Amino acid sequence: MKIAIYQPRVSYYVGGGEVVPLEMARNFALHGHKVTVVTSRHPDGNSEYFDKYLSVNPSVEVIYLELPTSLRWIYEEKPGTNQLRWDYEAIHMGRLAQNYFDKNIYDVLNVHYNVDILAANIKFPAVMFLHGVPAEAEYYDKIWFSFPNVKYISVSKYIGQKWSEMVGGIEYIPFTNGIDTTNYHPIQVTKDIDILYFGRLVPVKGVNYLVDAVKILVNKGLNPKVVIAGKGNQKESLVELVDRLELSDNIEFIGYVPQEDVLSLYNRSKVFSAPSFDREGVLTTMLEAAACGIPTVTTNSCSMPEFVDHGVNGLLANPRDAVSLATEIEKLLLDETLRNTIGDEARKKSETWNWDIKAMNLENYFENAIKE
Repeated sequence: MKIAIYQPRVSYYVGGGEVVPLEMARNFALHGHKVTVVTSRHPDGNSEYFDKYLSVNPSVEVIYLELPTSLRWIYEEKPGTNQLRWDYEAIHMGRLAQNYFDKNIYDVLNVHYNVDILAANIKFPAVMFLHGVPAEAEYYDKIWFSFPNVKYISVSKYIGQKWSEMVGGIEYIPFTNGIDTTNYHPIQVTKDIDILYFGRLVPVKGVNYLVDAVKILVNKGLNPKVVIAGKGNQKESLVELVDRLELSDNIEFIGYVPQEDVLSLYNRSKVFSAPSFDREGVLTTMLEAAACGIPTVTTNSCSMPEFVDHGVNGLLANPRDAVSLATEIEKLLLDETLRNTIGDEARKKSETWNWDIKAMNLENYFENAIKE
């Protein structure tokens, strides 16, 4: 198949919605398909992650589309801080992408953000992956589900159900993301981090509840070393919270983590915490931690229970509940046997979510979409 993956942010931003399409592209190419990633040329160049990806995946073709100088103001606002920032870029890039796809025909196009579907060309089928849901639906959201040649895949049952409720019923199939269990795996290193959070620092991730949970653990006589990795617009308020709770000796913010350090970071950790509470698919970082054999404490909300079986391959706390989160984390910190058992089961579960298997299933779906 000749597969196009359109994702304008993938060249310069790193998040689950960027990592997933790149992993799809890599696996489709490994299976012998001709894969083209169509993305934007950011004024500041590519991210370190994207450059590294291209260096090890030479069979994935990349086409860059560039906004005119008059629209460069879009890039003045940092990505990941404002939904409208994504939408403005998606609308204007969508025009460029539609022109590109008018002239370049593929067997199937897939996009990974609802507004990106504006790039779809009625000459060939498209598949839109629903990675998350907005806080509330806008009147124009039904537009993204009105294209006759587009099929919809949600990255979890929860995400599909929420979109269906918001826009009045859509046809979709749930298809969870995968994980590269070759690149993410257990290694022998010193476990010098008690609790790791790795992801964007934005409210929906619930990191403030993790900070509150750490305070509870400290008050109970534990002295956990906590690492918070990632960037986001909540960073300043989280640092202030840590200072106010006098947790600076326990919690360290390390910001961006170079890709070559990620495997070690996971494996240095005893517990991975993912306290997201709303509008999220199955977290890529949670899958990465699981593949490394690290037990996760997450919440029994949104998509997390679709991967985590409580007490088997992870632990589930109540959402927005620091006491519940602290209770589940404490179980793992105090019981090495439980940690190891749950970590081993997490690794086993991740192997059934391997991208190689997921990609083959997606290929079958694409082939059926082409035939219809």
